[in-house]
Amino acid sequence: MNKADLKKTFLFILTMISNIAFLAGQDFNIDYYGIVSTDIDTNMSKMTSDLYYTQLSEIQNFNTDDKRTEICMSKEPEHSLFNQDKLSFYTQINKKEDKWIVTFHVFDKSRNKELTSSREYDSFYKILMESKSTLQESIKNLIQNNVIQSDSQSSP
Repeated sequence: MNKADLKKTFLFILTMISNIAFLAGQDFNIDYYGIVSTDIDTNMSKMTSDLYYTQLSEIQNFNTDDKRTEICMSKEPEHSLFNQDKLSFYTQINKKEDKWIVTFHVFDKSRNKELTSSREYDSFYKILMESKSTLQESIKNLIQNNVIQSDSQSSP
């Protein structure tokens, strides 16, 4: 590794540490709306939705309110109903051919901004098995991206 690569790696690590430190002390209020899908049955939806809600509630510095009104929504929740003072979160699960596509949606109504992160799985079972690490990583990255972008946009 040459000096330029070493310097880039060091700066990247330093940036990531400072971003993590910034987010570590910040609380996030999140409304959880559940699962949107027409490709899974009610039992699969309830199991996945309950699992996601539990795991989302266990993430440090996340205050999560359950806003689910039905076991499985066939369309996205109405954005006009989202709380101005909270982040809104829901998940879309779709099957395309022999793959499952999971898309996490974080909507920040105060900024009128939606951030998404998608992941592809070979089986529905894998969605359940990897849910905790995937959910934590994805939602933290989406929120961190939103916070960093908004801070850099508000700078003079």
